[in-house]
Amino acid sequence: MGYTLEIDGQKVEINDTLAISRFEGFPRDLNYSSFRGDPREVAERFLGYKGSFMKEDYRQFPKDNTPAFLVEKNDEGRWLYWGRVLILDQTRNKLRTGFGSEKSNTRGTYVISQIFDITTQKILTVELSPQGKSFFNDSAKSFRLNK
Repeated sequence: MGYTLEIDGQKVEINDTLAISRFEGFPRDLNYSSFRGDPREVAERFLGYKGSFMKEDYRQFPKDNTPAFLVEKNDEGRWLYWGRVLILDQTRNKLRTGFGSEKSNTRGTYVISQIFDITTQKILTVELSPQGKSFFNDSAKSFRLNK
């Protein structure tokens, strides 16, 4: 979840959440069904996991050992809050496409520093996912400011 600023004429999305699909860099072997079966084994296997990510557009994630949420975006666009990551590095790139147009992306690496227990995972997923995007079908119980 983030907001957008303009820095040196470029729009940059400020994020406290690394929401990525498997294509964008979410760990391929980290999945909800195996986590439900043996959460401790899965957590022990993935704590300290280092991965890389690529997101479209310019983004800024927390630095200097400030954790960000790790969210899996599945094939249906549903969000599942897994835990926290530390962003080790991030680079914003401008790419030239054909006919003089440009695209931008942000690439980086992260390490998984925390994996939530199943109860925390469900509460955070239901409460913090964008409306209609929660992995779980439950509705948020907290009150939200509607923009």
